[in-house]
Amino acid sequence: MLYVQLLNNQWTTVIVIAFAILTLILVATLNSLRSLRRENVLLKRGGEIDRLTGLYNRYSYEEKCKELINKFPNTLGAFFFIDLNDFKRINDTYGHKAGDETLIQFGNAMKKLKNERTILFRLAGDEFGIFRMGFKNRDEIQQMVCALKQEIQIEVIINKEIALISAFSAGGAIYNADTTDLDTLLEYADFAMYQAKRNKIDESTVTLFDSELYKGQLERVSKYNALETILEQKQIYAVYQPILHLESGTIYGYEGLSRTCNPEFSNICELIGAAEKRNKLHELDLLMMEQILRSFHREGILFINIVEKSREDIIEFIEKMVKVAKEVNISMEDIVLELSERTNWSPQSLSIIRDFSKKYTFQLALDDFGVGFSNSSLFLDLQADFVKIDRSFVQRVHKEKTKSTYIKSFIGFAKSNNMKIICEGIEVKEELEVLKDLGTVYGQGYYLGRPEK
Repeated sequence: MLYVQLLNNQWTTVIVIAFAILTLILVATLNSLRSLRRENVLLKRGGEIDRLTGLYNRYSYEEKCKELINKFPNTLGAFFFIDLNDFKRINDTYGHKAGDETLIQFGNAMKKLKNERTILFRLAGDEFGIFRMGFKNRDEIQQMVCALKQEIQIEVIINKEIALISAFSAGGAIYNADTTDLDTLLEYADFAMYQAKRNKIDESTVTLFDSELYKGQLERVSKYNALETILEQKQIYAVYQPILHLESGTIYGYEGLSRTCNPEFSNICELIGAAEKRNKLHELDLLMMEQILRSFHREGILFINIVEKSREDIIEFIEKMVKVAKEVNISMEDIVLELSERTNWSPQSLSIIRDFSKKYTFQLALDDFGVGFSNSSLFLDLQADFVKIDRSFVQRVHKEKTKSTYIKSFIGFAKSNNMKIICEGIEVKEELEVLKDLGTVYGQGYYLGRPEK
């Protein structure tokens, strides 16, 4: 019995000790889990907050915006994308310390706007964001737009002596009106910010998103991308419109015209305009000229347009024209280079073209005469072989006496200077008959022949 009692006491002691150990392990595990949970919260908090300004960062944008949207359902919201003007100059001139101080002070100024309806962000670099919900209408948002410039003002002191007033550009987009997608909201606000920055950089400017401007920008980007594709893939083809000797009705020559198969452009003028805006006009002009020469398989004079302006571009254009013409066995004497009078040609450019025409024996034509930068000294300086009277003078010439008088007087002037006249845009029989009676030798237009491949 004594042995059994001692054995029971020993097991009791073992059980008590084991229970105590398990309790200690459980307590330690719970403490560890609580500590880990606190660390995760701190880590998450650190991942959400910009260390320099104490504002929420870009990574927390969507989550924090959704939280605010849920607090104020069925209301309008406004996100403002803010960019400091001339911040790079502050960094470059006064150093990164001054730049950081500017960002800190700007962040502190923004904190004055913080309330239960508002979240503040530093998105990246010198870019900040404000998201506010709870608006009833656009008028309330417009009031915030007007107030932002006054509410966010900072003056940064550099080396205790130089005071910098930091202006900003801000663009706003409206949640539940412009869009309900948060990524799109940010994109729209960013677009509006750049519109504001275009207006002024020496003072703070706030602009709301304009869908029409945005649509226009997308269309321009689409066209510029299409322009690059056209140039890379040579999506240009040539068509040729006949130029007739009016009295005999025989074909004297052809004007080479360009078209594109890219559906982004409805006509070649639109393509040329896009190329000019993107500084791609020279590249496009070379491509059009080459395609016109390589596709020409007809008898007669070939008229080719040039739109170049600079000395270097003109020289490259003409030298390439000579090279390609030689490759496809077209005589330079059968080529007429057309210069539009819609272009403001400099005397230097005209001199270069005239000298090259003598060197390579191609002829010159002054196109669109009577419009644009029209003056008699222009074609006298150019010493053109042909003058093409613009279609605006040809249309309805059989009904408008002033037009026929102008054409008749100019025909006499051109003949006295050994120039050939070509009337463009002949579209009806009556126009043709009047022009023939006036002494016009050559003509071009849909009535005589449409452009064809």
